[in-house]
Amino acid sequence: MSDHPNPVHPAGVDPAMVTAVLHGGPASLTAEQRRRLVAPEQRKIKIPWLGGYEHFERDLVTGVDHGAAVVFQWTARTRVAE
Repeated sequence: MSDHPNPVHPAGVDPAMVTAVLHGGPASLTAEQRRRLVAPEQRKIKIPWLGGYEHFERDLVTGVDHGAAVVFQWTARTRVAE
């Protein structure tokens, strides 16, 4: 089982969701953690990571037809407020 909050699971996938690929940010994010399902209109992704949050914003669409992946580019890291 994966540690991240939004894993991509082939079985039972909501057809309205699209695949997002996260570019940039911490090198310690695995390939699995960089792929997730999001709503088609989603513009930002914030994921908890090592005592803070990594922020990604929608960049561009790659691929064609049903195989398209939405690319989110890393924009910033914030720390968890204490």
